[in-house]
Amino acid sequence: MKKTAHFYIDSLCNNKYFFPGLYAFIILLYTIVAVQSFGYDDEFFNIYLIETYGFKAIAHLQHADIHPPLSYVANVVFFKVFHSWTAVRLISGLLTSCAFIMVVSSQRRHYGNGQALVVFLLLALNPAILMWCTGIRWYAYFLPILLYLVFLPVRSGYKEWVKILAAITLLAYIEYSAFLIILPVLLLRWTFSEDTSKTKLRYLLYLSPVFVVLYGYQLFVFLTVHLKNKGMQVSHSLVANLRGYFISQISNQGVFPVSVAALLSIFGSIGILLCIMGQMLKGPNTKRTNVAMAVYVITVVSLLIAGVAWKPRNLVLLIPFQIFLMANYHTLLRNIRLYTGSVILIGIANVCGCVNVALHENTTKNSWNLPVKETIDEISKLGNNDSSLMIFTYDPTLHYVLQQHNFNVVSLNKSEKTITEGQVRTAVFIKTFRGTIPKTVYDSLIAEENSIQSSASKVVKIGRDKYYQWKRKVVEEYPEYEVELLIYQTPLHLDKLIFWNGKRGYRRTAD
Repeated sequence: MKKTAHFYIDSLCNNKYFFPGLYAFIILLYTIVAVQSFGYDDEFFNIYLIETYGFKAIAHLQHADIHPPLSYVANVVFFKVFHSWTAVRLISGLLTSCAFIMVVSSQRRHYGNGQALVVFLLLALNPAILMWCTGIRWYAYFLPILLYLVFLPVRSGYKEWVKILAAITLLAYIEYSAFLIILPVLLLRWTFSEDTSKTKLRYLLYLSPVFVVLYGYQLFVFLTVHLKNKGMQVSHSLVANLRGYFISQISNQGVFPVSVAALLSIFGSIGILLCIMGQMLKGPNTKRTNVAMAVYVITVVSLLIAGVAWKPRNLVLLIPFQIFLMANYHTLLRNIRLYTGSVILIGIANVCGCVNVALHENTTKNSWNLPVKETIDEISKLGNNDSSLMIFTYDPTLHYVLQQHNFNVVSLNKSEKTITEGQVRTAVFIKTFRGTIPKTVYDSLIAEENSIQSSASKVVKIGRDKYYQWKRKVVEEYPEYEVELLIYQTPLHLDKLIFWNGKRGYRRTAD
């Protein structure tokens, strides 16, 4: 009898060490990425505030930020306990990887090894989650709770609805995007609950006021403060939002959208979509597949209408709904070669993306791709970390890491060093992608650094971006190299710099 691919996959999955091996691998992967991360630009807004103000930062953020406070509270608590941002990132990675183990184990118990393996390949190995949920921002605390709400079986009784409403309330205290997924989450949990509709409605009517009261003050803060500060958080451009959706859901955030790995992901995603559409047209479908499709569509439409989809990282919260949809079609599609091949293509693309994330290269996040270690090594060749060496950077990651290595740093973000004429023997200006810095300010910074008089100068280029020509189609001045060091010996008049010394008052902020 001819043995099929499913036979070999089933044999592999039935090995008693297979899934425990996957669990150990995912914990190791998330641990390594978390521990080796230098951080990315947006994280340092949290870091500076918490290191400076501790718990007092929470009160400040309630009156000035655009996010609810719970992720900051978690940051403060973990940092106060461990005194290390690496430890905080490690906690994030462990929370997420343990949530994956919970989900995959549940899938095995209820739907079999095949569906559990699909969920592992498409969810636990998703590069976007690996990148954003090994950090210190809200994604790492939001996703494990959302995974519980989407994947864990629904039980009967009022305790289940207490857990559901408590989880939703926690999500809303972590990030306001929770408002956009309340309806699909409630629809999903309501449909799969075995309680009668009358009983479920009674539970909601009795319990909801309690959680409304618990969230009432934060809702007031959202409406009166944070909503007004949304600024660049939303985009009303349908094209921009669809582009963000495409990068997050069709390609993946760990690979550049025109790379070979991205094409594999695109073909795989389209293949699964065609299989799902074909199944929907010919039927019969199941209750779970119908609900999964409705929940996914509602969530996508909500995110597009709200205008938050233009930033692919915001769509981390959409990934569980996407994989839930694909997983629930597994039983109906598992014998279709196109479906199996598509899952394999996405799995390969995910592995490539995870490799990129782990190596900090070729992802869709420019700050994540910075060759930080190589930059530090190159600067270390210039001499001792004393007052004779001064470094200028507008990148928050490089600023923080260089200060941690005891270099004298001047930055747009937070500068504590003063420049005395004649004191500096070597000045290093670090050029990176300008990001959200206004072009007029950026041009002024570059003009100032190019005008320095010195006895000698040289340029060192680090980390060539092989996709820079594609990126220049979007941002014309995108650099060919991730980092360029402009090094001056015995520079003159550094104290006269206007923009670099912050005399124009610009400060870069996180979003």
